[in-house]
Amino acid sequence: MVRFLQDFNSEVTRVALEVGTAGKLGGSANVKHARGEWHNLVTGLNRMVDRVTGQVRAISRSTAAVAKGDLSQRVEIDAEGEILQLAETINAITEVVRIAREIADGNLNVRAEVEAVEGVFLHIISEVNKMSGTLSSQVGTFQAITDAAAAGDFSKMANIAAKGDIRALQSNINTMVTKLRTAFESNVKAKEAAEAHSLAKSQFLANTSHEIRTPLNAIIGLTFDTLGSNLTREQRENLNLVRGQADALLRIINDILDITKIEAGRMALERCTFSLREVIFEALTSLAFGAAAKNLDVFLEIHPAVPDLVVGDGSRLGQVVKNLVGNSQKFTTSGSITLTAHLMGTDPEGRWRVEFHVIDTDKLQRIFDSFMQADGSVTRKYGGTGLGLTISRNLVQMMGGHLDVESEVGKGSDFGFDVILGPADPEVELRKQIEKIDTDQCVLLIDDKELDDVEASCLKFGLSVHRVPSIEEVPSGDLFDCAIISTIEEADKLRSNRFLPLVLRAATLPKLDMRRALDFSLASVIETGKGEAELCNALHIALKKSMRKLGNHDVKADWKILLAEDNKINQIVARRLLASSGLKCLEVVENGQEAFEAVQANQYDIVLMDVSMPVKDGREATQDIRMWEQTHSVTPVPIIGVTAHALVGDREKCMKAGMSGVCTKPLLAPELLAAMSKKGNRRLQKFSRMEIRYLIEE
Repeated sequence: MVRFLQDFNSEVTRVALEVGTAGKLGGSANVKHARGEWHNLVTGLNRMVDRVTGQVRAISRSTAAVAKGDLSQRVEIDAEGEILQLAETINAITEVVRIAREIADGNLNVRAEVEAVEGVFLHIISEVNKMSGTLSSQVGTFQAITDAAAAGDFSKMANIAAKGDIRALQSNINTMVTKLRTAFESNVKAKEAAEAHSLAKSQFLANTSHEIRTPLNAIIGLTFDTLGSNLTREQRENLNLVRGQADALLRIINDILDITKIEAGRMALERCTFSLREVIFEALTSLAFGAAAKNLDVFLEIHPAVPDLVVGDGSRLGQVVKNLVGNSQKFTTSGSITLTAHLMGTDPEGRWRVEFHVIDTDKLQRIFDSFMQADGSVTRKYGGTGLGLTISRNLVQMMGGHLDVESEVGKGSDFGFDVILGPADPEVELRKQIEKIDTDQCVLLIDDKELDDVEASCLKFGLSVHRVPSIEEVPSGDLFDCAIISTIEEADKLRSNRFLPLVLRAATLPKLDMRRALDFSLASVIETGKGEAELCNALHIALKKSMRKLGNHDVKADWKILLAEDNKINQIVARRLLASSGLKCLEVVENGQEAFEAVQANQYDIVLMDVSMPVKDGREATQDIRMWEQTHSVTPVPIIGVTAHALVGDREKCMKAGMSGVCTKPLLAPELLAAMSKKGNRRLQKFSRMEIRYLIEE
């Protein structure tokens, strides 16, 4: 028994020293031969040691994790008394540290949540939560103010009870918002002033354009009409000079309007199919007369690989060519001007990039900027506005290319530019071209075995064909509407007989002298490798210039025409332009209200509607007419708008009002008759009320 008691005492003492003094956990008392109550006593002791060990180890793990930065750990033990108090204290400290870190990381809307804490730690937790709530509220206020300012609302100001740095921050935010509000209001006023200035400028240009185009309409129209009468040589020369000067003034107006559109960012390009060779050829043809007067040679060289039927804005491309060649013509005193065209390649979308060069032998250095000529004597000597190159550069950029110049004083200049053009659908374009062909026309072919396919194509187009073995056997008289030739020499021989529009068709087009081309009445050019659509287009260009069909527009002499025009001179011009084609006005009215009443009382085939009129303008009258037609189920009458306004949006406003087409003053007979022919032969179908108000020209 004594031995047993000694062993028991020894084990209990050892365990007590390990746990209580040495801090060694996990031990247990091992008393041999313990029975009964002694065994229960040893077991209870070991259980107590295990429980304390588990509690201390749990506390140790949590504190170690917190020490390493893991603030998610909590001491979760089944304990009482001081051990429980220790665990709760550690959890409270951990929660305070976590909240502090959240606040430091910018997460302000957080609270410390600790249960069963009292005294100092309860006060600490309460203060931490209060601080977090205050910071969250303050920062939330600042955020709401800055968010409002970012959205353009500068009416909110911070007004919170704060001290120290927070108070300084509040003051800075309020100062910032105040300055932003002042700057914003200043910018708004500046923007409104700029918009008012821009509107005034646009209105001034619109009024100026209208006021200049109105007398120009009379000058050009009456000159055109008078040139068709019997005149002496001197009278004809004088009228041609008048018309030339009027055309020059019109070009200046158009340049100013174009640069205004570009500067406003409102220049838009069309996207339609056109013949590249036709655009270039027509542009050079219009300039060749002026070049010939200065004894300048103008040449055209198109590489065979350059496509012909393409998709893009042919009108603007032609404008660029005219500007550059016209510029070279202006500054070149002797020598030549050459326009070349080459295919650079295709892009991933299958579009073509075509490169052009205008090469001259001028003596001057050129600049691009509008209104920025270093020496005003250049403008005084050579004329013009100095806007052509600036307009061209911007148009080329809009067409996906670049315009550059290499100029060497005393030698010449090379203006190079490239544009992107889309491919056209040959089958679709062929059908369109065939529809344009007047089947009552005859094509002359000089016998050549290679022309069998051309003859077959002409017959397919609905044309009649006359073939002769040689030029010498071409019959005399105006029997043909155009001829297809393969060399310039053939053109020379044909010119000795009669006027006949010619189509030059060759495997490789020669470097064309445009002066000779005009003398020979060369109308279009095409390579032998091109398809039927290109051939049909080339023939159509030539057939339009046939002497047998000259002036033949598809208009009807018995058309009932209403003219709405308040200007007496413009009434005379319109009457004479119509009379030159065998047409006459059934009635003339002087304001939109009278036009509306006339349409209600009579049935017209077409209405020529001036846009700017007293009482009721042309657009208002058109809207009233369309609404009346809709209400009374009347077939809409074609209305051609006639306007001296040519700014961005003027045409769209007319079309939106319900007009069928628009012609810009000064009126030219071909343009007016073409518009009338297009709209007068096809009465508009019945539309809904909404469609009547927003008719779109095809």
